[in-house]
Amino acid sequence: CMCLCMCFHNNKPTIITTICVGLWQSASDTNVHILARLAIVHMVHEARGLDVTPNTIKKFERNGDETSAALLRVIYSEEIGHVTSGMRWFRHVAALEHPDKDVIELFHDFVRKHFHGHLKPPFNEDARMQAGFTPEWYEPLVGGKKKE
Repeated sequence: CMCLCMCFHNNKPTIITTICVGLWQSASDTNVHILARLAIVHMVHEARGLDVTPNTIKKFERNGDETSAALLRVIYSEEIGHVTSGMRWFRHVAALEHPDKDVIELFHDFVRKHFHGHLKPPFNEDARMQAGFTPEWYEPLVGGKKKE
């Protein structure tokens, strides 16, 4: 996940993105269960990186910052792998711990319980599909409310 990014032009920083406080908070909040961690960190936060990074790359390119754009292209390609791994491990652990529960419903339960907020479109459906993260996993959570 893109948490801290420093790029340099003529030996001076050109962009510094803030540390993703939400990601670190989620990592702390989900330390009680591996399925919660996989759902929130890999399948919510990292998937969000797939949604927003292409436009961020375009902004850097429009402003002549090819160094930052190139760095983000690498990060973006790695995010697809992170989401893919999160999906694979979520399915694996879910099958072991909850063999009678539908894996997508289980994901929805974990997101509603452990994610602060709701999922926000637009989604980069092509990149999410490359990761095996199809719309039935995330569309029902758009504008959803957290379970108490």
